[in-house]
Amino acid sequence: MDIIASKQESPTLIAAGLCFGYSGSKCAGVEIFRDLNFQCDAMQSISIMGRSGVGKTTLCRLLAGLLRPSGGNITLYGQKLLGPTTDIGIMFQDSPCFPWLTVEDNIRFGYRGSNRDHLNYLIDRLGLASVRYRYPKELSGGMRQRVALGRALAVDPSCLIMDEPFSALDIVTKSQIIDLIKHLQEEKHFGAIYVLHSLEDAVATSDKILVLGSRPAKFTAQFDLKQNREFRI
Repeated sequence: MDIIASKQESPTLIAAGLCFGYSGSKCAGVEIFRDLNFQCDAMQSISIMGRSGVGKTTLCRLLAGLLRPSGGNITLYGQKLLGPTTDIGIMFQDSPCFPWLTVEDNIRFGYRGSNRDHLNYLIDRLGLASVRYRYPKELSGGMRQRVALGRALAVDPSCLIMDEPFSALDIVTKSQIIDLIKHLQEEKHFGAIYVLHSLEDAVATSDKILVLGSRPAKFTAQFDLKQNREFRI
């Protein structure tokens, strides 16, 4: 699936009445979501928080088209999401990199453009210029995490989903990455969805915080940081 739409419009990722449960032998009857509703607009940054095991990563996979909901639907630009698309970039918590590819080739893997300026810009801003020709086994965990983020950004997504993107980063690098994402949002007009455990990180990155409750999970609380400036640090 590849959705073509103008970035000047207001791309919206919407989940309506979302239901999902695992049906495997070990997970039969486990209902993760029931009637969950979610929306992320262009330029919006949303943090999803909740206790471990509540389904945050599963929600990321559903919103990225990597899992099919058992009920409800997910739409992007008003079109039903039927599978993965380059309009949605995703960075997983375990920061997978292709071990046979260099840093540059990992980041370039999903790149759709012919102009290398964007690729070089990402490599430089992610602090990877000095290791661009190295392989993942030669990198630290934090570097591999930045490579995974670069690969998600390189597809020029309309919506970027990040599952614990800062967990292996030092405080200085984390601040630089947050600034980079915000800058690219201003330039490219994409929506950003973070899954975070740190309230401080959520406040630093997002316009809105959504708290995911117990299974079957729904959003039990939300905080609009644009309207409530006292939440800002």
